[in-house]
Amino acid sequence: MKIVIEPGGWDCLNIGDLAMLEAACSRLWALWPAAHIHVITTAPERLCQSIPRVQPLSPQSRFEVLNHQPTGGALGSPSALQRARRAAQNWIRRQAPAVDAAFNLARVAKQGDAWRPAAALLWTIRTSDLFVLSGAGGINDAFAAGALRVLLTLRFAQRGGRPTALLGHMIGPLTHPAVLQLCRDVLPRTDWISLREGFTSLPVLHSLGVPSGQIAVCGDETVEMAYNSRQHGGEKANRLGWNVRVARYSGLQSGDEAWKAFRSVVAAAAGEFQAEIAPIAISHQASDSDQTALEQITAGLPCVAEAAAGPESSEEVFRRVGACRVVVTGSYHGAVFALAQGIPAVGLSFTPYYQAKFDGLRDLFGGGCRHVDGTVSGWPEALRQAIDELWTSAPQWQKPLCEAAARQARLSWQAYAALAERIRARRRIPAALPLSPPSLAPTPGR
Repeated sequence: MKIVIEPGGWDCLNIGDLAMLEAACSRLWALWPAAHIHVITTAPERLCQSIPRVQPLSPQSRFEVLNHQPTGGALGSPSALQRARRAAQNWIRRQAPAVDAAFNLARVAKQGDAWRPAAALLWTIRTSDLFVLSGAGGINDAFAAGALRVLLTLRFAQRGGRPTALLGHMIGPLTHPAVLQLCRDVLPRTDWISLREGFTSLPVLHSLGVPSGQIAVCGDETVEMAYNSRQHGGEKANRLGWNVRVARYSGLQSGDEAWKAFRSVVAAAAGEFQAEIAPIAISHQASDSDQTALEQITAGLPCVAEAAAGPESSEEVFRRVGACRVVVTGSYHGAVFALAQGIPAVGLSFTPYYQAKFDGLRDLFGGGCRHVDGTVSGWPEALRQAIDELWTSAPQWQKPLCEAAARQARLSWQAYAALAERIRARRRIPAALPLSPPSLAPTPGR
């Protein structure tokens, strides 16, 4: 069994993306213990440190090859010649998809060393038994260029006759014309799609023509890992977890008025509750480093329990989160890792992308997950109220949050079993082992 995975992050510097990849690999190996899993990455050493059995593949030059023009061309306006060429190529793709896939490989072979990584990648996909997009929230307007890359690769796999799946994804918000066009082409042809939330993703997929029978809403791929790491017994936690995401797509910038208000609210809440602040860093990419943002926003505060650290393993991040009574976060996985351990979370958003993420979590976890919209006047007061209410009621949220996490973990296992059944009839592959999810009954107390 040969499987190729396109992960949510190529550089393995986002703990949420990496944990979703770890979950996908472990479940696919549970289905096919002898499977050869190839993962697309720009950081092969870091990847193999986290998941030693996988085989790395470079994404270099992949987009140039699949788009048939220089990087970024799909986002621009093509010339008349390009339009005519694309029309001819599209005719070939519709009438003889296998010929189109072979044509791509032949083009790559002629380019020499510059496209050698792309040749290896495309050949591995072309000869695979399954192509998977592992957990991510990247098919949306906020990451249009990245969405085009993965969708073009998905189309290549499908036109080569490969079974394909999206596992643990969020789709949308989505209005970008080029991305929408590709989505309409490839997503209805995808064998199986499991979603980490249905609030936003389900309406988007239905509008794109994806049949309901190809979709399951399961929750995030990392829920089971975080749930199983939860802490039991001991003294009542007195830490306020804090994550800050400064990035183009988050809408929060270092030093701006929203930044100052966020700092003021969290510092005041920690002071009132005599709580330590626990910095929780999820992303360590240079462009959106949570560690850097947390070091800046907590500078000078007297109640910081320990410095932001990283990159840490998912287990180390779970431990940090598990020592908290409530988590306040600007990133999605900062909330997931808390909620799955029975810890209430407040998500603060400044963009439609993050509004959709936190609304999806609230839909799955209920009132123990709060969402404060930073684009609405008076949000600092709303944030402070949400923190106060959850801090007071935290013990009573543990059981319902754990029950929601356990339910999502079981649904995710069922989705992998359904994937195996769907592709079994398509290809002569080793029979999948029956999946036996571990016992996930919530335990009271903490």
